[in-house]
Amino acid sequence: MVDLKERLLKESAWERPFLFYMKNGKLLKCRGIDKRKTFVTIFFVLNKKETEQSGCITLEPLVPVKYCKHTILKTTDCKVTVRKDSILGIQCLPDPKIADVVIEHHQYKEKLVGKFAIPKGFSETIVWKSNDDHMIYNLLELVYDEGDKEYLEANVQLKNGVTKTYKLLKQVPTGINITDGKSVSIIKRGASKKASGRFTVEYTSEAITMVQL
Repeated sequence: MVDLKERLLKESAWERPFLFYMKNGKLLKCRGIDKRKTFVTIFFVLNKKETEQSGCITLEPLVPVKYCKHTILKTTDCKVTVRKDSILGIQCLPDPKIADVVIEHHQYKEKLVGKFAIPKGFSETIVWKSNDDHMIYNLLELVYDEGDKEYLEANVQLKNGVTKTYKLLKQVPTGINITDGKSVSIIKRGASKKASGRFTVEYTSEAITMVQL
């Protein structure tokens, strides 16, 4: 009789899938229904509430699911009880992938082009705000086109609370890495005449999707 105490209870068998060979020469096989779908499987994990004193073991079936050319073992709500003395041997899978949910990461790139203006009587306008928690890279280019001031200022508020200031000269493109930025505002020192310009934002981010198996 196989030493289940040493092989299962001491080897984190509730996290690692096993095959069970029965004394009748066959693999333990389970048929059932999980989330309104029928399944047949030969893969099991040990129930977390299993005790050493019992003459039986309680197993949880794992259902093989194909996903992006990979086989993932999905947990179920089913339970199987097997007598220990009916088991001839066991085999642990070397590199198991057990999951109920798959998280997909999809990178994408975008480019935004626009104009900004600070009207007469005002001294500030916001040209960009971040609401993306998955930003990978973000480059902002600003150009000061028209106004009576020699230069404007771009204040970049970072996510860590620090503010960086950049000087914008007329007709001189200014590139700013705002990957860690929270917002960007254009400042005009003095509320005299109107000031205007343009901006280009090029960023790379990722969309995260949770797929229920």
